[in-house]
Amino acid sequence: MGIYEERAEQVEPKQKLLSWRTKFAESRKTRPVELLFAIGGLSPIGNVSGIECYNPLEHEWRILGPVSRHRSGAGVAALNGSIYAVGGHDGLVCLSSVERYDPEINEWKRDVASLSVPKQDIAVAELGGYLYCVGGHDGLLCINTVERYDPLVNKWCKVAPMNHRRRGLGVAVLDGYLYAVGGSDGRSPLYSVERYDPVEDRWTPCAPLRSCRENLGAG
Repeated sequence: MGIYEERAEQVEPKQKLLSWRTKFAESRKTRPVELLFAIGGLSPIGNVSGIECYNPLEHEWRILGPVSRHRSGAGVAALNGSIYAVGGHDGLVCLSSVERYDPEINEWKRDVASLSVPKQDIAVAELGGYLYCVGGHDGLLCINTVERYDPLVNKWCKVAPMNHRRRGLGVAVLDGYLYAVGGSDGRSPLYSVERYDPVEDRWTPCAPLRSCRENLGAG
């Protein structure tokens, strides 16, 4: 693992995770606590529910209480001081369930509404006080659907779909837009990038990546 230092324009190596895992979800923005969380994923023995927390001031990882379900290919984002683990796969089926972690009391809560359909290999980001669950795979097909979560009414609703089906994509927020980057359409990795305007509820194509890629991170 490494951390990119913007001023130095280089990646600084940091402590490794305590356990080997892949296809886990990471939370990069966890105010009011400035910590990094690695949630779920796949290990050599299968799906895992374990969580590790990295403190950049102490340069070390520590293990926290697990999520209630094993989750790989889930989406994770921070909203209003909680960390949300969305969808994923438990080793048998895709999941629609959502749970949130309160770092103040070190507890996971299952008081969040489920997605409209189970899905994995999704990407999740916060924009304008909402969570957006973008793309993924529903167990049969790659999908282009997008769901938005309103914490005030505890409800997911569908917004405009992407122009392309994507699983294993990256999403990031920049200047009030939500960007969907790369991924796979189920046949091959993608170069394409598009951005969502929450005011107009519309996706617009952007300049493509220089190389196709899937299962990437964006931020």
